[in-house]
Amino acid sequence: MINLAKCNSRQAAIILSENYTLKGSASEPFLLNIINGEAYRLTYLQFKFLSLCNGKNTLRSILGEVGANKINEAHNLLNELSHNNIVLFQKPCEKVLDFPERVPVPHLRNIHWEITKQCNLHCDHCLQNTYLKANETDFFSDDLSLIDDIGHLNVMHVSLSGGEPLLRRDLFEICQLIESKLINLKRLFTNGIFLNRESISELLKLKSKIEIVVGFDGFNVSEMSIRAIDEKTLKQIVEAIKAAILEGINVAINTSVNKFNVANLNQTYERLKGIGVKRWRLGVPMLIGAYSTNHIFFEPETKALHNSYLNLIKLFLSDVIKARKADNKYMDVQLDGIFYLDAIERSDNESFEPIVFMCDYDDKLNSLCIKPNGAVTPCSEQVDNIVGNLKTSSLNEIWYSDRCQSSKRLKLCDVKECINCKMVNWCGGGCRANYDTSGKANLIRDKRSCENMVFLFDSILPLMKSLDFNCKDYIEQGHAR
Repeated sequence: MINLAKCNSRQAAIILSENYTLKGSASEPFLLNIINGEAYRLTYLQFKFLSLCNGKNTLRSILGEVGANKINEAHNLLNELSHNNIVLFQKPCEKVLDFPERVPVPHLRNIHWEITKQCNLHCDHCLQNTYLKANETDFFSDDLSLIDDIGHLNVMHVSLSGGEPLLRRDLFEICQLIESKLINLKRLFTNGIFLNRESISELLKLKSKIEIVVGFDGFNVSEMSIRAIDEKTLKQIVEAIKAAILEGINVAINTSVNKFNVANLNQTYERLKGIGVKRWRLGVPMLIGAYSTNHIFFEPETKALHNSYLNLIKLFLSDVIKARKADNKYMDVQLDGIFYLDAIERSDNESFEPIVFMCDYDDKLNSLCIKPNGAVTPCSEQVDNIVGNLKTSSLNEIWYSDRCQSSKRLKLCDVKECINCKMVNWCGGGCRANYDTSGKANLIRDKRSCENMVFLFDSILPLMKSLDFNCKDYIEQGHAR
């Protein structure tokens, strides 16, 4: 490749680095970092310039395309792109790129693909067991043409789960096929039992810096009772987590909080932090799947839950203060549906309005979940809200269907119970999967979210304010309710 200084002759062709690609719709183009998954919204000039960086065009020809009135701006853009190794220089046509065509609005950006229903555990909070027939085979056991369809839709991120995805012998073949479509592999969800030397080695071969999310509820067998894990298996999982972290893999932990582990969250926090976990997400399981009946055995008392959560947040915020003063990193802690430090600290940009779509957070508005039997749902939790099935329709047909888009575009004002609540701007109406058993998921308030918001405003935010964290907008909203 040729450096920028040698490009003064304007004879070198400019090419986008192999770590990046262009994605998006006609009105929302993106530059995607295939390795870390970061996506950058592009202006018209940025997109036009980058779309010409295909290995054929020289700087002279590119400047001719962008127009004389944009030459200075284009030069500045080129310097920035070159400085960050986003574009490189080569002999014309030494290598040529074909960028994906932009797709119609809305753009399907993210897919959560449950690639198998097979699992080596029988968890008491499993989403799968109530809607998949016992003798039903995985729809995608042989035919992987779905990956071509995902590529044609310009999808940017794919996360894989199951069942237990590491039970699929062709898992890493699937991963390689996905990456061949210039798609970032965002997360792999696993129970950790098959996270061994062989699978870790395969994960390290991937181009994507994939995050491994392990379902893990504590370091004692009793704390793992919702997953029915014995002592030997528990030790195996812990050692697997340590091994993956030592190899440089980003490991996150998903914890199902229940009455058997709720009292020990601080101890679990310290041990997870000690082994180098990057992110810890905790939450009481939703009242769906197996947990809709098994919750009577595991549901923690609300008072005990909130006390334990508050003690954990105190410990976490204390560590954040110390880490920031020393310019060090810290393990992020997220309480599902309640506490996300980053979101609270930038709350001025995150509030919902009545006309805003309910699932317009964490890019869920532009996401789908594909179930092992071919069913497609708006997200992994909405197991009963099937918007299509790949046995009878293409992914393209399902995504752009009225059925799918009407489900995606529910507004806060559609949930009449929430419209006059002062906290709705921050909870966004809660989760559409967290509803009572009447089946009217799209129109009923999320009662758990109501409890969570009261806890957030009455307990967590005052604590944050006392420690000088930025939560001004939240505090003012709490005073208004």
